[in-house]
Amino acid sequence: MTIEVNNKANKVTITISKYSGQPAVVTHNITGGKVYQYLEIGHDNLNDSNIASSKLRFNVTKSWLAANGYGANDVILQRYSNGTWTKLATTMLGESASDVEYEANSPGLSIFAITAEKAAAPSAAVCGNGAIESGEQCDGSALGGQTCTSITGGFTGGILSCKSDCTFNTLACTSAPAGSESVCGNAICETGETPENCAADCASQQEAPAIPYWVYITIVVVIIVVVLGYIYYYKWK
Repeated sequence: MTIEVNNKANKVTITISKYSGQPAVVTHNITGGKVYQYLEIGHDNLNDSNIASSKLRFNVTKSWLAANGYGANDVILQRYSNGTWTKLATTMLGESASDVEYEANSPGLSIFAITAEKAAAPSAAVCGNGAIESGEQCDGSALGGQTCTSITGGFTGGILSCKSDCTFNTLACTSAPAGSESVCGNAICETGETPENCAADCASQQEAPAIPYWVYITIVVVIIVVVLGYIYYYKWK
């Protein structure tokens, strides 16, 4: 056991008592699970307010876990304080051939119970509650952002909805008519074809290459020369 205090404490005495049954001072029973051992940790010359935190290590026999149908991860240390049982964060540190070792953090020292409790099974999905849960594609108006075109089936549009069993209803989804699929190489630029993915059909849609600036300069110079030549010819003729 490790104890951290807020202020220095002298002549501290720690006593640990084990009980085969629930201590008489405990007025509330632990609900759920099974108790392996009750412990009481007394402390003299150390006020509860001076205890910052404490780490408690303890062992549970594998034979007890097996006999009661629990696994190593089902063990929880609980603390009794102010008439209430509180479950503490409990970590499994390791195991030997006969025991499993644990450590738990507690904000104070009092009466403790080493318990084992099965984790609650995840709740089953409820179709019709408007929330998409495990095993459901949709629920009511909740479609999870899916549309006719985003789900499998090759749909090209339409309205996606949800069935009463929380699976997609695709009756209002639409598909491309048979034989209407685009065919690259038929000299027709069809839907879905671009100059990038079917240049043979959509070559006419390709952008004309940019004309270099020097071509424009050359044209301007030629025009100027022609005009000057025309003026010179008729002026000095």
